[in-house]
Amino acid sequence: MKGNLAAPPELAVGCGDRTPGPPPHSGTLTTLSISSRSLLILPLLVLQLFLPTIGSSAARTISWSGYTWDVRPAGTGQEPGPNDWSDSTANVQVQGSDLLLSIVQDPSGNWTSSEVDNQQHLGYGTYRWVVATDLSALDANEVLGMFTYGGSDPSNNEIDIEPSHWGHMSNPTGAATVWQNANAGLSEARAFSYSSHPPYVDQFTWSPGRIDYLITDATGATLFAWTVTSGVPTPSTEVPMINYWRFNNVAPSGVRTMRISSFAWAPLGQSLPPVIPPPGKGSPSPGPGGVTGKSSAQPVPGAHAPNAVRRVSLTCSFRAPGNAAASGQHRRVVNLSVSLQPRRFSIARFHGDGVLRWSATGAVSLKLVVRRWLRDKGFVRIAALPHFVPSGPSRSRLPAKLGGRSVGPGTYSVGLSPGARTMRCVRAHFLFTVT
Repeated sequence: MKGNLAAPPELAVGCGDRTPGPPPHSGTLTTLSISSRSLLILPLLVLQLFLPTIGSSAARTISWSGYTWDVRPAGTGQEPGPNDWSDSTANVQVQGSDLLLSIVQDPSGNWTSSEVDNQQHLGYGTYRWVVATDLSALDANEVLGMFTYGGSDPSNNEIDIEPSHWGHMSNPTGAATVWQNANAGLSEARAFSYSSHPPYVDQFTWSPGRIDYLITDATGATLFAWTVTSGVPTPSTEVPMINYWRFNNVAPSGVRTMRISSFAWAPLGQSLPPVIPPPGKGSPSPGPGGVTGKSSAQPVPGAHAPNAVRRVSLTCSFRAPGNAAASGQHRRVVNLSVSLQPRRFSIARFHGDGVLRWSATGAVSLKLVVRRWLRDKGFVRIAALPHFVPSGPSRSRLPAKLGGRSVGPGTYSVGLSPGARTMRCVRAHFLFTVT
């Protein structure tokens, strides 16, 4: 976030500009009397203005996730927040493949926030941040900003994903914002909530006149999907950024830390590799108040999915037919969950071992959309299987053939989609691997 004013998502969400320096001094011109000795020294002083200052400190940089990032220099009372900021290793450090951003006290006892700015302008494409910290455990005032920012456009080319309660625990834990004019406070924003199942894949795809948001958790459940087609900025000089700070500069109860597993970008027309939790890792990273454990996600194409139960939950509603709404009938709602165990198969055992376990509060017809990961194309759709789920618990097996062909080695995604136009579902998906 870099806007001038941070606010709850129903008002405006933005990641404020850094506080500008003082304006140039203005006043009347004074005539000075210069001695001959001063005239000899003056050219040397002018020359010194064009020479590098000896002993000046360059911005600290880090290498992480395949990019070089500038660490925001120390400063006091700067936006967003306004917060105090620090570039110390206590605030920003790389631990293995993870980036740790922390809010800690400086030697004077002031709480300091942290930020890193990518050195590379990327432009149109898919931006993805994987967060290992449990974002359902945020306190009321911490803000994690994952966004693009820069350029002379009134929008600052700011496209945000920001986990935060914005000062009130009753607010949702996440917000997505596309800015049109930061100074005028014009933006498109939506709020959503994170589950308690990290790691989270936070991404948006920026294309001409369109931004598609997609946020999922470790179960494969879709937490947020949103498309923006009005007021979409065009690339200029913006770069990806990450910051971690306090809303209204409210002090935390103790040290707070965010663990970000990775950042990735792909140009339009190319897909990023899937993010799959490594076998046996689970979700070791706790909420922002603690940072024990290692990264719980890696973007590894073709990596083995964990041999464990992963349950995907979704809710489907059905529009009342005809004039049923006028006669007092209400929309029918079905709560549905499904799990697949195991999620790693050999080809020989795929059909026999791939058991889907369902639980539904009512009968529902769905489509199972199966996609296969291809290195040069990403996930490619290979089959759409109609499936009827009865009320209560039930079981079904994955077919031995998908799209008319036998299943081969690789990573697959199974998406759950509505089976009729009168149905509305929160779409979800899960992954499995065949070896």
